[in-house]
Amino acid sequence: ARGLVAGGPGGLRRRAGARPARRPIHSRRLQGTPAEKWHDLDWSDLPPEVQSAYETLLTTEEVWCGESDGDPIDEYDWSDLDGEMREQAEFLGYTEETWCVDGETGEWTCLSGSPGG
Repeated sequence: ARGLVAGGPGGLRRRAGARPARRPIHSRRLQGTPAEKWHDLDWSDLPPEVQSAYETLLTTEEVWCGESDGDPIDEYDWSDLDGEMREQAEFLGYTEETWCVDGETGEWTCLSGSPGG
C-alpha cells in the first residue's frame, strides 16, 4: 500500500509524511445498528452529531441516562416521523425495519406499514 513501509508492531508503519488514503464517503449513514453502535455508551461519550440526532428524536440526556419516566419517541411509529426526524433516524442507522421490529421478540410493533415495506 502506498505510504506504508515494513516495521512497527503491526508489521507496517506509515512512511514519514505519508497521508492515509481517504475512503470515499457514499452516505452519511453510520455503520452498524444504533444499538450496536451507541446504546452502551454514556451520553457524554456520544459524538455531538449523534447527541443532536437523538435530541431531534426527542431523546434527551435525561432520557438516555434513565432519569426520565420514559422515552417519548417510543410512541412514534416510523410513519409518524416527520422529514427531519426520519433523516436523523436514518443518519443514526435506523430503517423502517429496525425501528418497527422489537429487538427481543422479532415482532412488528408499528401500527402502520408492514415487514418489508
